[in-house]
Amino acid sequence: MSPAAALFDRVVVDPAGDTRGVVDALDSMGEAGMRSVLMLAAEGSAFDRDAVGTAIEACPAEVVGGLFPGIIADGRRRDRGVVLLGARARWDVRMFPPPTGAECAPADRVDEDDAAGAYLMLVDGLSPHVYHWLIRAYDIAGGERAVVGGGAGSLSLEAGPSLFGDAGLLGGRGQLVGLPEALEVNVRHGWHRMAGPFLVTGATANTIHSLDYRPAFEVYREVIESASEHDFGSEPFFDIAKHFPLGKEQLDTEVLVRDPVRNEDGSLVCVGEVPEFSMVYVLTGDRDSLVHSARRVGRDAGSAVPGDGVALVFDCVSRALFLGDAFQQELDAIAEGLGPGRRLMGALTLGEVASSPMGPLSFHNKTTVLATAGGGEGAA
Repeated sequence: MSPAAALFDRVVVDPAGDTRGVVDALDSMGEAGMRSVLMLAAEGSAFDRDAVGTAIEACPAEVVGGLFPGIIADGRRRDRGVVLLGARARWDVRMFPPPTGAECAPADRVDEDDAAGAYLMLVDGLSPHVYHWLIRAYDIAGGERAVVGGGAGSLSLEAGPSLFGDAGLLGGRGQLVGLPEALEVNVRHGWHRMAGPFLVTGATANTIHSLDYRPAFEVYREVIESASEHDFGSEPFFDIAKHFPLGKEQLDTEVLVRDPVRNEDGSLVCVGEVPEFSMVYVLTGDRDSLVHSARRVGRDAGSAVPGDGVALVFDCVSRALFLGDAFQQELDAIAEGLGPGRRLMGALTLGEVASSPMGPLSFHNKTTVLATAGGGEGAA
């Protein structure tokens, strides 16, 4: 059996995402002997959450997954509908609650008896605790086994239940799923430096207060308005910011993208933590650079996917907002890179989780992360 077939043995797509369709799809997984199910649902789906939660509790399979701004089913974006990926293997599932008291302590170091070949990690993308959960996941997985996933939640950026588990839909959680097969992970974003670097001289979690000892928004606004025709005085913040993310300098990889989502009293609130005293750039990109990076992701992974295999993609929803109608070109580019016959399934995410060849586990923004079964030494 090929590695991809061992990871996902059954694929069901319910394009409507209504209650009857989702419940029937879950029932079909149990009837087919699936012991584990990854359920990716678009937030525009019309299913009754309580009824689906009851179906999850009754399902003999272990159900994990989340509610996302959108899903990707066979290479097409859907704003409603559900993708279910089933496996005969039983996955090892850990649920991380918000850290309090003793839970703030590091997890045990790598468990040598843990048979997982790689890990899927889903998080509440709007939680302030993502960085804490990444640390716990790295403590468990170590640097040799790949970790891949993304942030669940609503495009409205309003907090709410977003992860599927034994008790239905839960909020404010992180989810780490041990998979039996190794994964190859490919990560690219296509953004490039426009200005900087700037020293982050004041920051708290995901909020940048100052750059080079000046109010962060003042610096950001000055850079963008001097290099473009945009005007923060007359345009909504995010309509401009989606074109100009920030990039945090990394030691071993291309810059780690951070997505500013609002100006809060002169501070820049981002999706994802920005440490104090790190170096950041203002980035820019266009349709061609983003689509080209997506094609490279597909090509890098293509050799690892059998002709009938599934490639799992976590693509930032803000890329879709930036590209608009051209977003389908990005998905087509990934599929082209993978080669004919491969099935591209995944989610539009609020941040992307991926390990790197050097081991670190990062929470990305505005980035494409593609996972395929059969990777060798951890991430690639």
